[in-house]
Amino acid sequence: MGYRRPRRAPKPTGMPLVDSIRKRAFEFRLSMTDLDVFVGRTRYFVSPHYRDWRALQRAMAILGGRSAISWPNE
Repeated sequence: MGYRRPRRAPKPTGMPLVDSIRKRAFEFRLSMTDLDVFVGRTRYFVSPHYRDWRALQRAMAILGGRSAISWPNE
């Protein structure tokens, strides 16, 4: 009988890598709390303030991504 609101996309954090992982998790219909549980961190993806490389690597593996390095042309 009630009205169900659509889910809101996560707000940008200003860290492109973290934002892309949060966006991909949203596309897979995962909450940020669920993603935190999967990577073994407490509230990192809910409100990230720094880059936690271990959590980011685990999240990339879970979401089917891979890391790549690109160097600017010298």
